[in-house]
Amino acid sequence: QSTWGYLTSMDGKFDKKLVLHFDVNKTCVMEDRAGGKSVRQVLLDVVAERVYGRGSDAAGVPRFDAADTSLYAPGTVTDPSLVSFKQWVDGLFPYPPHAPGEPYSVEDAALCSDRKAARRKLMALFASPDTGTEAFAPVVDAAEAQLRDPSSGNAFFFVTSFLAAIEWLAAQPGLDFTVVFRTFGDDLATVHEKFNAFCEGKDPRFPHVRCDGSAPGGRDLRIDAERGMGRVYLSGFGPDDIALLWGTTEKPRLGALDSFLLEPARERVEVARGPQAIFDSLVARGARGALAVGDYYEWWAACGEQECAGKPMLVDRSPDACVVTVFFDDNLNPPGSPTNIVAPRDAHTGASIALADVYGTLAFTADPYEVATDPRYYIGILGGVLPLLRSRPHAAE
Repeated sequence: QSTWGYLTSMDGKFDKKLVLHFDVNKTCVMEDRAGGKSVRQVLLDVVAERVYGRGSDAAGVPRFDAADTSLYAPGTVTDPSLVSFKQWVDGLFPYPPHAPGEPYSVEDAALCSDRKAARRKLMALFASPDTGTEAFAPVVDAAEAQLRDPSSGNAFFFVTSFLAAIEWLAAQPGLDFTVVFRTFGDDLATVHEKFNAFCEGKDPRFPHVRCDGSAPGGRDLRIDAERGMGRVYLSGFGPDDIALLWGTTEKPRLGALDSFLLEPARERVEVARGPQAIFDSLVARGARGALAVGDYYEWWAACGEQECAGKPMLVDRSPDACVVTVFFDDNLNPPGSPTNIVAPRDAHTGASIALADVYGTLAFTADPYEVATDPRYYIGILGGVLPLLRSRPHAAE
């Protein structure tokens, strides 16, 4: 029985396998080690996305006047004169215009980098008198308290809502599922260490959990450092321009995959080339435990953060599909947005799938504030996903 008190079991009889992709930063972890952001700095960003008002930058002095002290969920503010603190910051430092599907020029890429740094500098001043938003400091404090071990004060690596969902899924009779961590960062070694510790009952919030194969009939969900970690490589938009390198998390330089693989240190790297081979490898390797995969930021950035160059989400849409792919990412924008981070593709052909076809059913925008503060957040969403794993009604139903 969970100490959190919500291990309600759904009726089993699942016909399909669930492959669950989780972005790392602000989706299941509230710190950004690759970006050098602490838990508090990440929470400043998270709360700033929910504070609406009007901003100014008169004489180079940034000030933001919040409409009130409430926090608003994304998409709930209808007054066109109001923007979130984050939207205001982004508007002060816009990226240059860009043609979809085309890489940025060297000059525009450098400009994007400079403006991204300027955005980050101003975002760090949220909840302070420097921007007139000090009223929200207690909100950030309260959220941060939920992410720290009360006995030591140290920050937990994984948020409770993510680990609670894994515990809940593991308790579902007959459910076959795989977790795939996806990140642009360099934090997979820590993901491997902390997730395996959770599976072994070493997380103080879940001391009763045993997802290491030691429980009778239980699966081993731990990440195998040799077979369960890899790196995506992208160099174009066709099916031959995507590969998944198993056995390394290092990044090849753009356009230098073949020379990368010829290096002596890569002799044990196994390469899945093309969408079908990658999809099959995810399913096969995921049968032995969770997976940790680094995505290819360089291609996404070179293409102006366009959806078509984002993290590949391979979906089997054939009539006899036996695998359901789900993706959670806090940076996933609604369909029609000028930029996006997840690229839905057909698992067999690699052809692009319209985000609108999977958004809200298979691809979900993780709400970082809810992720950080509501332990049941992911369980609530996944409760609506599990019925998709039944291909037909069962006689008992």
